[in-house]
Formats: sequence, structure tokens, C-alpha cells
Amino acid sequence: MSLRLEKINDQIRDVLTQILHHEYGSSMGIITVTRVKTSPDLHSAKVYISSYQPKDKPENDVIAVINQNQKKIRGQLASLINLKYTPQLKFYPDTTVAEAARIEQLLKKITPQ
Repeated sequence: MSLRLEKINDQIRDVLTQILHHEYGSSMGIITVTRVKTSPDLHSAKVYISSYQPKDKPENDVIAVINQNQKKIRGQLASLINLKYTPQLKFYPDTTVAEAARIEQLLKKITPQ
């Protein structure tokens, strides 16, 4: 990945974090944009989100609500960031923490105490 694309990903991540905290922060719990992967042509971006919310709202519901409002979020992103193209956004749950915990448990099973 080029340095330019990394900087764009970081900038999109920072601005999306602000937008999501402002729009959904109080009603959806804690939402964190953990990673953004923008295509080299800047036409699309995968946005990975980690969220911590009350037990009555599963993480997939949060992702679904955000994906339903992605056009509005994209418009806000376009007004706050200076790019030739504002990428189409697709939001995904970030499963890194869950995968790390699963690997840790597997390693504990393998390693004798």
C-alpha cells in the first residue's frame, strides 16, 4: 500500500470517527472506527467498526443501522474531507479482538500448564 493511500485511510478513519460519535454516539453506545481500506482508485472503502453497546443492541444491529445511513455519512465525509472522489462506504464489524481471544484460548489448550 502506498504512503498516500495510508494517509487517506487515516484521514477518512479520523473524520468518520467524529461523524459516528456525533450522529450515533449517545444512542448506539461506544463506536470505534478501527480500520479503513480504500481501493487504489478511491471509489470504495471498507470501514471496520468495533462497538460496545448495551446488551439489548447486538453489534450487527449497529452495523446495519450505519450501513442504512451510509449515503448520509458519505455526504458528511465529502463536506469534511478534500478528495477528488469520496469513496462509497461499506461498514463491517471488526472481529480482531474476538479472533485474538479465540487464538489465545486455543494456545492455552495446547500449552501444558
